[in-house]
Amino acid sequence: MRRQPAARSIDPTTFSSPPIARRSLKVACVFACLLAACAPLVQPPASTPRGAAVRVRGPWPEFQGPGRAAQVPQAPRLLDRWSADGPPELWRRPLGAGFSQVATDGQRLYTLFADTATEFVVALDPADGGTLWRRALGPRYVDEWGDGPRATPLLAGGSLWALGTDGVLVCFDPATGEPVWSLDFGERFGAAAAPTMGRGGLPAADETDRFGHTATPLWVDLPLGHPLGEALLVAYTSSSLGPALVGLEPATGRVLWTALETAGPAFSSPALFAPTGDEELQIVQIIAGRVVGLSLDGVELWSLPWDWVTIAQPVALSDGALFVSTVNDWGSALVRPHRDSDGWRVEELWRQRRLRTAWSTAVPIGELICGFDNATFRCLGRADGALRWAQRGLGKGNFLRIGERRVLLLSDRGRLTLGHVDDAGLEERGSVEVFAGPSWTLPSFAEGRLYLRNHEELVALDLRALPEDAS
Repeated sequence: MRRQPAARSIDPTTFSSPPIARRSLKVACVFACLLAACAPLVQPPASTPRGAAVRVRGPWPEFQGPGRAAQVPQAPRLLDRWSADGPPELWRRPLGAGFSQVATDGQRLYTLFADTATEFVVALDPADGGTLWRRALGPRYVDEWGDGPRATPLLAGGSLWALGTDGVLVCFDPATGEPVWSLDFGERFGAAAAPTMGRGGLPAADETDRFGHTATPLWVDLPLGHPLGEALLVAYTSSSLGPALVGLEPATGRVLWTALETAGPAFSSPALFAPTGDEELQIVQIIAGRVVGLSLDGVELWSLPWDWVTIAQPVALSDGALFVSTVNDWGSALVRPHRDSDGWRVEELWRQRRLRTAWSTAVPIGELICGFDNATFRCLGRADGALRWAQRGLGKGNFLRIGERRVLLLSDRGRLTLGHVDDAGLEERGSVEVFAGPSWTLPSFAEGRLYLRNHEELVALDLRALPEDAS
């Protein structure tokens, strides 16, 4: 771990797109571009550090919602079934290329997109989708699996952070869009930038950085009295030459610690994990070949050998267990990191190959753990990992859980399905075609509204029920 000086401040009057940087490219999974697209009104317990103050951040403030869990524990009264026309569409507007999810503080919507040349962060009016402001982030990323930015905006502490595919992290005032500070991962840490060449122009070898910067930064509320202050911003730099994970001071971008030297590109974003007992919250990062647990001051505590390319997020369960899954033959595993007299150990509770997630993160539902295995929706028993049931016909997709058993599944071809999950299977309660083309981004839910996007449009649906229609 190394202590570092501050990031540079920005003059708002001169801020523009960072310069295009072309660096070496390396081999990665073809699905890696999906991560940052790609999975509540009350934050899950595992995302709040013990002793930390609870700060309201909005209904969907980050990648996969509060806690990065793709879950909405509490929600307004919603339609329990849909008519043939689906839920009411509130508005639809053109957008642009990209996989970024929508983040919202309840006042504005934020997402990333690209026009023909440039990537932008944009703030929109939830009432009608109108543009409130937009700011350039960097050059448009081009790839055969889909152009544009991957990461999702992060809202916390009265600020907004956005990471372009080229590896420049910028802090903004969310109300005005004025930039506060920026940090160029390439200049500072030797992290490779995304390629900006045309389709088919990629070299045959050395392509690890092909999909650019995809990992959304993580906000951490620190325990009271922590030496690093009240909060921490954790960002994955993808550096193969220097630190791949850094802890930043949110207000200034000053580097507080560095970790995972030369780990290289990763496609899964950092997450929080609460071990059993009275242990302090940890940061979990999946990198090439390992799942790593770190303390809040960047010290590596434990690691688990794992697949070289993992896109889905690790899933922290309430009993101190951690579920990890990958699209390759490593399959899925449930593990429990714990500390004994000899230090930290990782106990493997079970491992199987019946659920191999690609870009979509699995979600616990009761005593099940459910997710997409290619084009099959599968649910495993949480206790033993055994396959409880599987259902085809939904396509490859993303999904989120609302309440205890209600799920919303979005296929990669743009069809949205409302369902109810129990131990026997999935009951479909309505579906609607939202997009005519590919859609690989997890929908965002806020105050009864669902926000969905693909490479061309952003759509708002009203899922709220009238009193006579509510479940």
